[in-house]
Amino acid sequence: MSENDNPAGIFGNRLLGGWSKIFGKKHDNGKGEKQGHDHDKLKPFPPNHFFSQEELCFLAKNQEQCSRLQSWALQMSLWARTKSNEQDRNNPQFFPAVQWQDGLMSTWIDSEATPDSIDQQADRLYQLQLDGYKMDAAFVRMIEARACRSLVGNLFVDERQNETASRKGGKHFIWIKAVVDKSGEDLALSIFHYNKISHHHESEETVSYKQFKPLLENKEMTALGGEGQRKWNDEATARDMAEEKFTELVCLMRRSNICQGMFPAHSSISIHQEEGKDYVPMAWALSGDGIKIDFDPQVSISKSSLLVTSNDSYRFVDVLDYIDKTISEQDASQELLTFVRIFGKDFCGDKVLSSGKYPLCRINGIEIDRVTAKASDTIVAFNNDTLETVTLSSEDRITLLKAVIRRSDELLTGLKSDLQRTTDEKVQDILQDRLNNIHQGLSAYNTGDNYHTLDELWQHITSIFRVKQSAETATVVPASAVKVIEAPQSTEVRDKEPLVHNQNEVQSVQEPIAKSDDGIKMPKQVDEAPSIEPKKSQMPEGYIRIEPSSKGRWHTAEMLRREAYRVYGKLLSAKLKKQLDNDNNPWVSKQMLTPRDIKGTVYTGPNAIMLALWTEQQGFELPFFITEEELRANELGILQDAKSLFILHKNGTSRVYNIAQTTFPVTQRRSYESLKLNMIATERKKTSGYQFLDADGFCKTALKFDGVPGLSVYDYAEKVIHIAPKINFETEDDYYRDLAVAMVESTREVDFDTLRLDTYLFENLVSHLGSGIISQSCRFNATNPEYSRIWRERLENNPEYTKRILEQSDAASGQVLQSALT
Repeated sequence: MSENDNPAGIFGNRLLGGWSKIFGKKHDNGKGEKQGHDHDKLKPFPPNHFFSQEELCFLAKNQEQCSRLQSWALQMSLWARTKSNEQDRNNPQFFPAVQWQDGLMSTWIDSEATPDSIDQQADRLYQLQLDGYKMDAAFVRMIEARACRSLVGNLFVDERQNETASRKGGKHFIWIKAVVDKSGEDLALSIFHYNKISHHHESEETVSYKQFKPLLENKEMTALGGEGQRKWNDEATARDMAEEKFTELVCLMRRSNICQGMFPAHSSISIHQEEGKDYVPMAWALSGDGIKIDFDPQVSISKSSLLVTSNDSYRFVDVLDYIDKTISEQDASQELLTFVRIFGKDFCGDKVLSSGKYPLCRINGIEIDRVTAKASDTIVAFNNDTLETVTLSSEDRITLLKAVIRRSDELLTGLKSDLQRTTDEKVQDILQDRLNNIHQGLSAYNTGDNYHTLDELWQHITSIFRVKQSAETATVVPASAVKVIEAPQSTEVRDKEPLVHNQNEVQSVQEPIAKSDDGIKMPKQVDEAPSIEPKKSQMPEGYIRIEPSSKGRWHTAEMLRREAYRVYGKLLSAKLKKQLDNDNNPWVSKQMLTPRDIKGTVYTGPNAIMLALWTEQQGFELPFFITEEELRANELGILQDAKSLFILHKNGTSRVYNIAQTTFPVTQRRSYESLKLNMIATERKKTSGYQFLDADGFCKTALKFDGVPGLSVYDYAEKVIHIAPKINFETEDDYYRDLAVAMVESTREVDFDTLRLDTYLFENLVSHLGSGIISQSCRFNATNPEYSRIWRERLENNPEYTKRILEQSDAASGQVLQSALT
C-alpha cells in the first residue's frame, strides 16, 4: 500500500492541528466520548484472526456492525482487490483474505503476501491504544518511533518564555534532523538549534523523546507547518545571502583601505526604521566589525546614526549594494594603479604597461595596448598607434583591470622562465631582485600573512580577481624554448619581460606614444635564430603544432581506452575528495555550459560529465573542445604545456584540447569572443528541465513522501520511492538530487540474496553518479551526501572498475531520461 492508500495516517494528519491531539491524556473515540488510559480497565489486545473470503463478504454486507479490526480487514481486502491482476477482481463476491497476526495486518495480492508498512502498522497500533487496548512494550516503542518519524523535517518555534528572554527576545527555532533509534536505548531525536532565521544552525544535540514529548503536549513547541516552513526557508536564504554580502563587503573595505564614504545628495536609498519612518542616509564608515550609517542630525537627533551588523544586514541590502558598487569602482582604479606601477616601466615619473604583441583589451571600439599610471594617481588607457584614449566607466575599469592582471601574469611567467634558463650570474641577480621587488609590491594582498612564496601569493591574487593564469607550470621550461636562446644571448632580456631591466635601463625607455622599441629586447635575436622546423616558427610565441599520434604496441585502441578510464578514475576520485571537503559541491554546476565539439554538437553520456569535471579542474572558461585531427586540419597550434583528455567513441578514443589551449583565441580573437558570447547567450535561453522528473506524466514510479532529506530509497518489493517531501529540503535542487538517485536505483536489477558489501557500494556510486549525469541534462545541482574511501581507492587504481561505473551509470540515467519520451 502506498501512503495515500493508508487511511490511518494519524500522525501526519494531526501535525498542524496541534501535537496535543496526539500526545494528550484524553482522546476522542470518534463518537464524541472521551477516553482515558486507566490501566485497570484496558481491554485485552485483539487476538490473532484470519479473515476468509466468506467472512469478508459477510462483513461487507454488515459494515455498521463491524468492529475496528473488522473494518480494517475489510478496507485492506477491498484495496487488495483493486490491485489484483486476477480476472475475477471485478466480481463483487471476490474478497482477498486478510490476516491479523501479532499486531500486523497483511493480505494477498495474486498469491503474494502484502503486509502493512511499518508506519501503517504503527498507526493501527496507536488507534488501538486510543481505543483502550493493552499494549506490550514492543508495540509502545513502535508507536513512539512512528511519532518520532512524523517529527523529522519539521521546524518548531520554542515558546518557552525563560529561554526567549535569555536570548534578548529573539525567537528560537528547533529543526528535527533525524530519529536516533538504538537497541537497548530510549528513542531520541537529533535536533538543530537556530537562534535566528538562518540555514546555519547554532548547535546540534540529541534529546530523548521522553524529554521532548512534554514540550509538545504543553504547547511549548509550535510547528510552523508547510507554508510557514516554506516562508521561513525563503527568508533564511535571503538573510544568509545578505550576511555573506556583508562579510565580503567588510573584507573588501579592509583590503582596499576604503573605510568610509558619502551617499549621493539625491539618493533614492532610504532606511525604514521600526517606528515606521524612512531616513535618508548621508554617510557610511567601517566601525569595528560593523558598518556605521549616519543620518542628517537636523532630521532626527535620536536617529543620527545606526550600526549595521551581520545579524541585521538583511534589512539594509540596498545600502550594502550601493557601498559595494562604490568601493568596487574606487578599488578597480586603485588596483590598476598598483599593478601598472609594479609591472610597468618608468617614463617621466609615470609608469607605463605595454601589451606586447596583442592588445590588452578592446574598449569602446579602441584596442588598448598601453596603460599609464600617472603620478597624480590617474589611469590613462590608449592605443599607441592612433593615440586614441578612452574614458573609463566603472565596468570598463574592471575589464581593463583583468586585462592588466593577465598581462602581468604573462610577464611574471616569462621572468621566472628566464631566471631558470639563464646561466649568467649577473643576469640571475637582476632577475631575482626584480622578482623580490614584485613580491614586496604585492605584499598588500597578503593581509593574513598566509602566503609565504611569490607563487602562492600570485595564485591567491589571480583567484581573487578570477583571472586564469597563463601558465600554471611556469617554473617548468619547455625544451623547445631552451633551444631558442643560446648561451651568448643569455645576458640580454626579451621584450616580453621588461621587468628585468635595472633602473638605468628603465630610464632609457622611449616615450610610449611614439611607436618604438621598449628598452633592451631580444625579439630580433629570437626571430633571427635558426628554427629547426619552419612551420613551428609561424606559431605565436609559446605555442607548438601538434604532432601525429604515436603508433605502436602501446598505442592500440584497447590500451588507449584503458588509459582513458585510468584518467577518468582519477578525475572522479578528485571530485569525490572535493565533495567530501565541501558538502555543497555538485557533480556538475548547473551554471556550467554544456560541453560541445568543434561542430557545436553537445557531448552526451560519460564524455559529457568527464569533460565537465575536467573543465572545472582546469578552470577553462568555455567547455568547447577540439580533437587532435581537427587541430591539424584547421592548422591550429596548442600551448607548449597543454594537457589533453580522452573522449570515447565506437572506434576507440580521441584526444581533445580545450579551445583556450589553442591558438584560436590569439589568431582569431574576434571569432573567439563571438563564440563565447553566443555560447553563453544560447545556454542562458535554456530553462531548467528538472521539474518534469516528478511530474505525473513522466514519473512512472510511485513516490511515498515519508523519508528524510539526503536519504531517498527505492523499495524493490513495493516498487515505490521513499523520499522526503519537497518542502523539507533546504533547496529544490537537493530534492531533485534525492529523486534522481532513487530513480536511477529503480532501474537496477539487484539480487539481494547474494548482495555483498562491495556490490552495495558499487550500486550506491552508480546511483549517485547517475544522478549527476541526470542533473547535467536537467540543469540542477546534484551534490553527493555520501562518501566511501573504497570508491576513491578503486577509481584511482582499477580502470576496469571505472569503466563499469561509467557505463552502468550512463545506462541507468539514460533509462530514466528516455522514459520521458514514452
